[in-house]
Amino acid sequence: MFVKCLQDDLTKLRFKICNQNASTTDILSPFKEILSQPTSTDAMTLIAVISIMVFLENKLIHDEIDFNSLIQALCNCQYQLTSEIESLNLSVQILRCFCLIIQSENLQFITIDSIESIFHYCEQDIRQLSQRNVHSSILSDLFCQVSYIISEDSRYTSIRENVFRTLFSIADLSYIDSGSYARGAALRALLRCSKADSVNNSTDMICITSVLLTQQLDFSDSRDNLVMSLRLFYSVFRRQWRTKLVPFTRLLNSLLDICISNVPSSIKAIIFEVIIDFITEDNFFLEFFSEFYERPFFPLIFEKFLTVISMFANVPPSVPDVHFSAVNILSIIISNIKKYAEKDFIMNKTDSSNNKWEKEAELLEKLTSFSKKFQEDPKFLQDSQISPPEAAFCLAVAPGIQKQAIGELFSKNTPFSNDTMTEFIKLFDFSSLDFDESIRLFLTSFRILGEGQVVDRNLEYFSKIFYESHKNDKNFKNVEAVHILSYGWLMLHTSLYNQNVTKKNTLPEFFTMLKGQNDGDDFDSQFLTKIYNSVKRHEVEIGDDTNRTIASWNLLLQKQRILELKYSQIDELQNKENSQLQNKFSLQNDDKNDTLQNDTFQKSLRSETTKNDLQNNSSSPIKNDEKDLENKSDNLQITKSDSLQNNYNDEKDYIDLEKLFRQIWKIAAPIFSILYEKSPDSIDIISSSFLDCSYISSKYQLHDILDNIVVSLCKFTGYENKSSLSEITAKSALKTLSSLVSQFGDQINEGWKSFCEVLLSLFRLNLLPDEFCQQPIIIGQPNMVTISPNLFSSNSNIKNNFSSSFLSIFKIYEKNDTFLENDNSNTSLMNDLKDFISNCKFDSLVNLSITFSSQSLNYLIQSLSLLAKETMTKQIFSDSLFCLHLISQIIITNCDRVLVLWPFLHQLFISIFNDSFVQKNSVFLERISTILFLTINHLWPQIKIRQDLIKLTDILVVLDNKQLNPLLLSGFKEFLNLFLDSYIEMHQFKSLNQLLYNSIQVQNPSSSQILHTFISGVISDSKAPSLDRFAEYWMPLVQTNVIYCLRNPNSDFNNFNDLQSLVNFGGNSPTNLQWEFVFESTLFPALEVLPNEISIQWNTGTIGARSLLLTKCIFKVFLISYKEMLDLPSFEQLWFKFVQLSLNVMKVGDSDLKASIPQLLTNALIVMKSSGVFEGENRTKMWNDSKELLEPVAPYFSQLCKDL
Repeated sequence: MFVKCLQDDLTKLRFKICNQNASTTDILSPFKEILSQPTSTDAMTLIAVISIMVFLENKLIHDEIDFNSLIQALCNCQYQLTSEIESLNLSVQILRCFCLIIQSENLQFITIDSIESIFHYCEQDIRQLSQRNVHSSILSDLFCQVSYIISEDSRYTSIRENVFRTLFSIADLSYIDSGSYARGAALRALLRCSKADSVNNSTDMICITSVLLTQQLDFSDSRDNLVMSLRLFYSVFRRQWRTKLVPFTRLLNSLLDICISNVPSSIKAIIFEVIIDFITEDNFFLEFFSEFYERPFFPLIFEKFLTVISMFANVPPSVPDVHFSAVNILSIIISNIKKYAEKDFIMNKTDSSNNKWEKEAELLEKLTSFSKKFQEDPKFLQDSQISPPEAAFCLAVAPGIQKQAIGELFSKNTPFSNDTMTEFIKLFDFSSLDFDESIRLFLTSFRILGEGQVVDRNLEYFSKIFYESHKNDKNFKNVEAVHILSYGWLMLHTSLYNQNVTKKNTLPEFFTMLKGQNDGDDFDSQFLTKIYNSVKRHEVEIGDDTNRTIASWNLLLQKQRILELKYSQIDELQNKENSQLQNKFSLQNDDKNDTLQNDTFQKSLRSETTKNDLQNNSSSPIKNDEKDLENKSDNLQITKSDSLQNNYNDEKDYIDLEKLFRQIWKIAAPIFSILYEKSPDSIDIISSSFLDCSYISSKYQLHDILDNIVVSLCKFTGYENKSSLSEITAKSALKTLSSLVSQFGDQINEGWKSFCEVLLSLFRLNLLPDEFCQQPIIIGQPNMVTISPNLFSSNSNIKNNFSSSFLSIFKIYEKNDTFLENDNSNTSLMNDLKDFISNCKFDSLVNLSITFSSQSLNYLIQSLSLLAKETMTKQIFSDSLFCLHLISQIIITNCDRVLVLWPFLHQLFISIFNDSFVQKNSVFLERISTILFLTINHLWPQIKIRQDLIKLTDILVVLDNKQLNPLLLSGFKEFLNLFLDSYIEMHQFKSLNQLLYNSIQVQNPSSSQILHTFISGVISDSKAPSLDRFAEYWMPLVQTNVIYCLRNPNSDFNNFNDLQSLVNFGGNSPTNLQWEFVFESTLFPALEVLPNEISIQWNTGTIGARSLLLTKCIFKVFLISYKEMLDLPSFEQLWFKFVQLSLNVMKVGDSDLKASIPQLLTNALIVMKSSGVFEGENRTKMWNDSKELLEPVAPYFSQLCKDL
């Protein structure tokens, strides 16, 4: 029937065309009919679409109705899906039609509904293709173009927000339905939209960009999408970074952090290219970094930026792909700085920005103080008489305040809390946000705490303030409607995201819940549907550091706006005060001028005096003395730049030897270097000059110059493969270097790195004295071990630059870099060289270190640590161990000064040893353990750092394995022999607990005695802490002991007695909750795994006896604690859990357990019955249920019950 009608229509169409009286509507009608008919085959539909495309290409459609009806027909086109190829071809032709329709000359005819239909058609196709992992460039291009048209054309403003949100939902990584292709298409569309002028200041686009970039940085689904998110970031912020500083700096700081981190070089290159784009913007570098980095409320990212630039520009480059760009950007930065310097930009800059930064610094100091006090005691707000508006401001912007703490304050129904909350909400600008955005912002700003009344009150305040800014919103008839919808919104959110809620609210249920609640009428259905879909798609994140939602970024922008308003208020107040002060000065000057107008000589004299005063005291040009105000009205306008210029001129008259030497050194340094390398005849003079310069540098603490000298001398030793150096040069450099370190080592900083590299090179060649490389050992024989380059067989074939260059200087290497081991002359040369190195006294470094300044000592240890890390990374274990050995010896030698250096040293140890843990070489780990034990044993007498030393013992546990466990236990045993009492007094046994636990896995027989000795010391500790430290002190000891009794075949009666003594908790009485924690966290899990442990350990022969002892211990603990737990709501549950676990243990088949457990349960029930536990109606059922469980396994129990 349809085919017959279609033939008739086409016949009529041919007749009309032939008669030239056919309208566009008539021509399109049959083709649109084909598109809408389900019975049309894909081939027929394709012909119709191609025909329509011909009409569009020839621009035959000029009517709004035709355009929009055609769009709807194409969007609703029916597919038969007879062939995937035909369907795909049809889809492509429809997309081409859309591309022709949305050409600029046709946009005037396209309505909002039609453009929105095209957008959603593309959206649907993109989602479907993404799920099938199919890409379509024409679809992506069309999607981008339609999105851009909507964002640019003012006629489509009403749907622009929905389009942005739809694009965001597709690109959102947290939305699993979107594939990588769909996200990429959405990101490209957003990037295209961001170029439209209409979204230049869009807060939505700022927040969307921030969320998407953060997601891609955290976990990128593809390289292309990461690039798109970065391009979007640049496109959005390149014009807005000055007004959106808070999100911009946070995102830029994240990018810099990634560049510095250990991510792949390709990712760094991608990110760095975007940073380059910003830097190449006109004036960006100086406008942002030269001033902005000093602002107190923002991260100091200037230094980080320089680190990234230098890292990428370094040679060899860390990221080769952008090495040239990094070098080029440095050139651009320098060029910009030069350009502004020529204009005296810095000198002529007004002081307004500086004053503002000072105000910000003062404000930040106040807010930080407020935050600290509020975190310590929220009650201080009421005691300190802070007004609610001021308190609200501080709560909104003060750093470090937790959202939960704000919620606790707002949960109190007091006048102050209510007023503060009102002022707090007033700070936020809801006028540009819809209801869903506003309530998300409100809920993100703090955590609502409390029951329904608190929630209702909080939402009531929000509703009032929101309604005040949306009185013209037709969705709400009164403030009560806002309040009801707010509560309904929160209920819906709770229903959808609370895991305890099994039945999730549907859209109809949401409608029903709010029916008639808009002042007796219903809310608009589309309005509620939009809210429901938003809540269903995006959960509100209320964490303190969340940055993965639009609301969280919107909150940052709101905080920036609040701060800016505060600055404006401060400026207005300051301007008002300045105006009043200037008016006062003007009145005083007018009065004075009237009385002195005829005294010319006096006026001239005083004017001259004023000029002299200004020159001699430029820092205070205005004096308070009434005499000096007579003729100074003209001088009131003196600027800060004048004052700076005067200071500069005064400074020129002062001869600064330090600066003078720096100028001389800039000239001399390259000359000295060339001469030292190329002219052997000048070596003695230059060496002497180097020492003289070192003296001057040391006197004036010019560390950079002294370090430069050290680096140069190290270079001249030949360790950098300078094969052109002579023997005289190398020997002189070594000798001069030794003298410099001996005389001025206390002032060397960065130079230590090069010196340590030379020292390490000498070690590799085995040229250092043996005494310098000997390390004590903790246990076994011999007492000393020599750290040599051949300590590890894997290092024997490692060839270093120093070998080929340094030894070739002394004719010990042939030209082909092969060592002539059997050549007697070479052996003699090697011995002579070793004697020369010995005479240089490099081995005195450890003893000399006691004379070094703390700063110099810091750099020395840091240089050694860097070398240790580098060689560890290269798995040159002997080199790494040598560096760590030196660090340990230097610290031991300087143990009396360790308190000054300890903060750095502590962090250094943690860093070094954490890096070393990845190594699996047993010899290397043994030496590392020895170094750490030696350090701890020597530094433990320093009481102030014992806390940190305990943390170092935690490192040892990470080293623990089956081979090292005996060594570590022996090391701890030695340590406890020396410092048992003082160690126990620290009340921190995490590392020893873990080590003893690990010994269970390796079944170390010596651990049982160590545990008993340790626990005995703890039990006898007269200074044992109270139960305030129940979780961190007592429970780990109990848990370790229980696990030991359960799993270690070597555990004896002492260990079980120790367990009973431990649960005495030093004579303290635990609370009912603490007792509950003992059972739930330790004793019940032990009973639960006991059957399995019996099965596993059955062959040990001791598991039966140990299981019975452990079970009896647990029953004893229960009998001494049950009275304390009677008040617990969960007591009955605890009891039956105890009974059930005990009955489970009986099932393992052990006769002793099977006979003993019913007796233990019977005894427990009788004791509880005798003490009145089961009295009262509530406990009768508990008694009956207990009897029911026990009677099958204990037949005699019924008779005992009758006797009772």
